Amino acid sequence: MRRTRLASLALCTALGLAVGAPAAAQGNDSDIGIDLTVGRAVQRDGDRLLALGVNVAYLPAGWWIQPEVGYEAKLFPLFGGEDNEVTAGLRSEWPVGSGRMWVGGGYAKLRRHWGSEVDHSEGWYARAGVMWPVGRGGFHMGFEGKLLRAPNFGTYWDSESARAGSQRVGLLLGWRI
Repeated sequence: MRRTRLASLALCTALGLAVGAPAAAQGNDSDIGIDLTVGRAVQRDGDRLLALGVNVAYLPAGWWIQPEVGYEAKLFPLFGGEDNEVTAGLRSEWPVGSGRMWVGGGYAKLRRHWGSEVDHSEGWYARAGVMWPVGRGGFHMGFEGKLLRAPNFGTYWDSESARAGSQRVGLLLGWRI
C-alpha cells in the first residue's frame, strides 16, 4: 500500500501545481470550508448506492493548496450493508465567474460492512466541483464529482472478492466560516 500512498501524494502535488496558480492570486475571506454532499455512487462491481458525505478543508488566505479531510457512507438499504470511506488529501480552488471551482485528491481508507463480514482496503481519490454563493453568511450550493480507486476487498462467504472503489456525482451544500 506504500506505493498507493506515494502515488496519491504525487497526484495531489502535481494537480495543485498545475491548477493552483490562479488560486494564489485570489484572496480568501474564510478559513474553514464545510461541504455536505448527497449523490448516487456507482460501485466498481455495478451496484448503485445512495452516498452521503462531508468534507472539511482548511482555506487560509494566500494558500494555493489546501488540506482537506472527508468521510462518506454508501448505503445498501435492501441488504443492510454499507461502505465507509475516510479521506485525507489536498485541494486547490479558484474563482470562476461568481462561483468557485476546485480539484483535489489524496489517500482513501475504505471499510465495507456486509452482513457479519467486515473488510478494509486503501486507495486514492480524486474530486472536482463547482459552487456558487447563495445569499449571505457563507452558504453555497454546487455540484461535485468523485472518483475512488482501491484494490479489491478480501474474500467473502461466497468465495468471491468484491471490487473496491466507485464514482459519484452529487449535489453539494456547504458553508465557509
